Amino acid sequence: MIQWILVGFLIAVYPLVGMAREESEVLCPTIVLSHRLKNGLSDVEKKLVCGDTRSIDASNEGWRTIPPPQAQFLLKNFLQDRGFLHPKFTQSADGRINYVELGDVTRVTRLSVHGGPEELSIQRKRKIVGEPLTPAILEVIQKWVVHRLQTFGYACPKVTTAANPVTGEVEVYVNAGERQSMVAIEEDPIPGLIPGVLRRYDAFRLGYPYNADLLSITENRVMGISLVQDIHFTTKCEADGVHVTQAIVAGKPSFLSVGAGINTEGLIIGKASWRNSRLGLLASWTDLTLMASAQEQRLGMTVNWYFLPYPTRYFFRPLLEVRHQNETAFETATVRAQFAPSTTWDNQSLGATLLIGPNLELLRTFRGSGPTDSHFLSLEGRLDVKTHDFEYYQTNPQSGFDATLISNISDVNLYSQVSVQRYRLQAQGLWNFNNYDPPFLIFGLRMGAATLLTDERPGLGSRLPANYTEFLGGSVDLRGFARKELPKDGLGALTSFYTDLEVRMGRELPLGLEPFAFIDVGILGSAPLTFDDPIYWSPGFGIRWSSSIGVFRTTLAHGFAQNMSGHYQFFLSYGEEF
Repeated sequence: MIQWILVGFLIAVYPLVGMAREESEVLCPTIVLSHRLKNGLSDVEKKLVCGDTRSIDASNEGWRTIPPPQAQFLLKNFLQDRGFLHPKFTQSADGRINYVELGDVTRVTRLSVHGGPEELSIQRKRKIVGEPLTPAILEVIQKWVVHRLQTFGYACPKVTTAANPVTGEVEVYVNAGERQSMVAIEEDPIPGLIPGVLRRYDAFRLGYPYNADLLSITENRVMGISLVQDIHFTTKCEADGVHVTQAIVAGKPSFLSVGAGINTEGLIIGKASWRNSRLGLLASWTDLTLMASAQEQRLGMTVNWYFLPYPTRYFFRPLLEVRHQNETAFETATVRAQFAPSTTWDNQSLGATLLIGPNLELLRTFRGSGPTDSHFLSLEGRLDVKTHDFEYYQTNPQSGFDATLISNISDVNLYSQVSVQRYRLQAQGLWNFNNYDPPFLIFGLRMGAATLLTDERPGLGSRLPANYTEFLGGSVDLRGFARKELPKDGLGALTSFYTDLEVRMGRELPLGLEPFAFIDVGILGSAPLTFDDPIYWSPGFGIRWSSSIGVFRTTLAHGFAQNMSGHYQFFLSYGEEF
């Protein structure tokens, strides 16, 4: 009887013993860890601790066997990098094997700051308390504090960190120094260009408080048009203020880029662009772009011609574009030519681009309302305004606003099919709740309004081309309806308005998934500056994933309207942002 009880006990206990054995890790024949590391040692770290017995190179003979004191010293460092600050080493009876009791991971329990200005607000830095206490997390804290101080004008702060390995408390010691202004920029010369041409892309102004983010925006602008291969700013604090040095690698002036994406509206989207970014002494540039999807194909050539004999932000912008649209309600082809004086402007908080000039359009309608052939000569004005924080977080939207106002004025007496004034305003704003870093909740508000002032009305006999009228529906406005599904008669409208409210969670979920919920509301009108029933609205939810190859975004929403049966609308895109 006792034998059967013993057998039963062994059968019951053996799996637990096996589990205990599986928890331990034989790092090498001479070192055994008490349990398996979640983030195991790399191959190089293992060789430094265990030696490289596979080496047949006589010059590497010293690495075949690592002396125990050296192996123990290096292993302690590697374990500290993973938060194991109190490992205990014991040896087997024969002294050949080191048993390492890893203990628990030491985690950050409190983060406090000594010194520094009040606006530093260390409590806004998330994902620190509760994380393993490692040299890497201390470096993250130090860099964050330095960067935040530099955005408030403290160009050369001194920051050190200290950690208590027993309690997990981290202390940050700050000597912010004086808040300083930028007073001078020293530039690397660019072969073939007049000095100072890059200043037209500055997001900052000399004589104003230093802000490291504005230097980053300037670098991104220059790199965004491929003006140089690389650009980098370094700062030096002097008695009179901050002196900035701009280092560049010129590279070649021409650049070819090819890209592709997908979404459920346009299926496969392809884009190819060729640019020459250094034409003449003043770095004028030209761009040839081809874009194609199921609904739209476009070929365009644009020139930014800096015509004055000295560096300036003023330029002429000639444009020639051929566009084909194949929507559910219409199919049109358009040839457009434009020649517009333009300029850019920046202060310490936002940047703007202004364009105004003649615009000629020749249109052919294959399907839809409006005449078969039409032409319009208009005066077009465009104003783009974008805050610097919106631009800084462009690849990971979380704060700031962006707005675009476009107007086109045509007169029947000046080579136009009909007299019409078109006005369109689009804007979006983002708010990072409590200004956390990384964000916890991000609120977004997007809106668009448009109207056409004309005596024409949509429908049969209208002299307005179909692509001049307003439609709603799709990923850009009402996500509970199909692309340009509204109005249902397919004739378009003369007035439209929509607004979208969205709340998105930061990267709290595994894999960096960001869920969000939204509600979109819109309305249309068949006459200028008026609205007709019904009001359309569509609640929904989605997920955003910022991967290493781009942003994926998917939504599911339901469209509603009075006296109209709604439906679910699914959307998936690669590369599209809120």
